[in-house]
Amino acid sequence: MEELATELNQLVNDTRSNLHLYTDEQMRIKPKPDKWSRIEILGHLIDSAINNLKRFTEIPFMKNDFRFMTYAQDKLVKQNKYQEANYNLTLDLWSLLNRHIAYVIQQLAGSDLKQNVTLADGEVVTLEFLVIDYVDHLKHHLNQIFEPTRF
Repeated sequence: MEELATELNQLVNDTRSNLHLYTDEQMRIKPKPDKWSRIEILGHLIDSAINNLKRFTEIPFMKNDFRFMTYAQDKLVKQNKYQEANYNLTLDLWSLLNRHIAYVIQQLAGSDLKQNVTLADGEVVTLEFLVIDYVDHLKHHLNQIFEPTRF
């Protein structure tokens, strides 16, 4: 997990550097009315970080009792009004949450990583799977933010 934590910290560094190339206006361009802008994608990643930080810290002490709950992604993006949010504060919050997640990942014991978690659909996966999936999900959405033809 040390490598994954290092990768996550590097993603934060690279993303912060690259996002400063965009103006506030460019961050708010929506490719279509029903699609997220760059800042809304970043907001979604904040919501994802909040939910996953809770999971990564609770699963080790809950043992086999942890049931993975989904969250209303689109509703949270609207409720948090990321489209109107302060760009710098949004970027700072995303960065700090992910730096803390990297720290939490580094602290996870091998036995914690093997712990089973029941997903909302009943599938059983390990905490290790969830941690790896979190970083993959993050990279997927960061690629969307930086995709030149999307906006």
